[in-house]
Amino acid sequence: MSNYNNTNDQSDEDLPLASTFNQLNVQEYLTPRPQAQDLKPDQKLLALCPALDRRHFYSPATSDDQLVKEAAEEAKDERDAAIAACPRNKLQKFTAPLVTDLPWPEKHRSRQLFDQDLASIQTKLAHLTRPMDRFILDTLGDRRLDDEQTEEYLAFANDMVNYIQDISHHINDLRTQNLERAHGLDMLVKKNNRPTVVDTNNILERKKLLNSVRKNLYSSHRGRGHGRSHSGRNNQQQNYQGNNSNYQYSQQASSHTQSDTGGSRDFYNAQSNSNRGRGQGNRGRGQRPNNPQ
Repeated sequence: MSNYNNTNDQSDEDLPLASTFNQLNVQEYLTPRPQAQDLKPDQKLLALCPALDRRHFYSPATSDDQLVKEAAEEAKDERDAAIAACPRNKLQKFTAPLVTDLPWPEKHRSRQLFDQDLASIQTKLAHLTRPMDRFILDTLGDRRLDDEQTEEYLAFANDMVNYIQDISHHINDLRTQNLERAHGLDMLVKKNNRPTVVDTNNILERKKLLNSVRKNLYSSHRGRGHGRSHSGRNNQQQNYQGNNSNYQYSQQASSHTQSDTGGSRDFYNAQSNSNRGRGQGNRGRGQRPNNPQ
């Protein structure tokens, strides 16, 4: 009985693990998310609104079929005419501004052309706001709509303009990055506010220190190289002079040797001749005449 009361007095921390799991309400940790919906237009819906056919959204604008090409060009001309008929908002610039007044580096001509292509897309996006402005004016002027419907339509038009503006801002970031890369400044500007693993300023300071060390090492190495070359030239000149003096000394020694050997040879020849004459004289004295007088 006492054991039973002791078990009831235990806290939640002392309860077995299985009983702790049973007390958890799993639904408290789940948050419902809105379910995404897919639109599947059929032929009936496409007949009412052909713009819902997005199968050719990424297809090239040109076609090998002449009839298809002419039809696409005619439809494009009609869309351009419809946009031109819409009012121009005086607060909107319809031509994309230059990304910089600085001249582009000559070796990065391709980046300049890429910037011009991006600017042309921004210009087209700016003109896409003109039909939305017409839609806003038509909504405000339609007396058949109540206030709630008018607010919904205006909110839709405002969202669409903001979406177009977001794309233009993204293209601005691309143009800025393209310009920084052309001028070698892409490491000096932080592109976004996201946290980074390594501090950009730390990398730049380390690169600066490394370049300074390399420059000093290169300068000292060049100085040593010049010293070695000069000392090597002096040593070569000294060796050449020493070899030349040795050669001259050897030439003199050989000439002296030749003169000495020549003199000794002459002396030896003279001695041998005199000895030969003496021998002949002695032999003349010792011989008796065959016919004595």
